[in-house]
Amino acid sequence: MRIFCAAAMIAVAASYRSKQFDVDIMLKLLAVTAGFFLVAVAIEWQRARVAQKKE
Repeated sequence: MRIFCAAAMIAVAASYRSKQFDVDIMLKLLAVTAGFFLVAVAIEWQRARVAQKKE
């Protein structure tokens, strides 16, 4: 999940740097990336919570 987020951010940076980017597509890609990042954070938080309960 983190790898996907990093790849999306690299793609956004590359398209911005090449000056061949569509703002609408870039914003959608950033929104999807932010969503995946939040899901990854939530999953890690749940894992830590479950591990803490098992102790």
